[in-house]
Amino acid sequence: MVLTAFILLFLCALTVIFGSAFAEFRDNHIYNEKWDPHARFHCASYALTNIALGLFATALLVISIIYTIKPFVAVSIILIAIVDMIMLVTNLVPGVSNIAEGEKVYKNNPTSYWMTYVHLLFLIVGSCLYYFS
Repeated sequence: MVLTAFILLFLCALTVIFGSAFAEFRDNHIYNEKWDPHARFHCASYALTNIALGLFATALLVISIIYTIKPFVAVSIILIAIVDMIMLVTNLVPGVSNIAEGEKVYKNNPTSYWMTYVHLLFLIVGSCLYYFS
């Protein structure tokens, strides 16, 4: 069970890294010429912050496997959860749209939010498998 938990947590960390890069460095985000350069700056800083958190979480998971340092797993889980929570609470900011130009929408939520829900579910399952097995 612990191996399954590590695999899930590791995949969640990698998803933060590559998902953020794929989602933000696109024509309808950072490379969107219609956006103000300062808006693109904020998009880039958000993406790079997520990538850094994902890299740090991945490193902590690898170190925790090698040296069996349990607190590193907890910090890694928290870092990954921060990325998901920030994504979800953006809905609470007045005047901000969570739907990008050209993004698919299902039940008033963009695809990125549905992916965040699934990602958070995998993170919770991986955390439970790690701590309760």
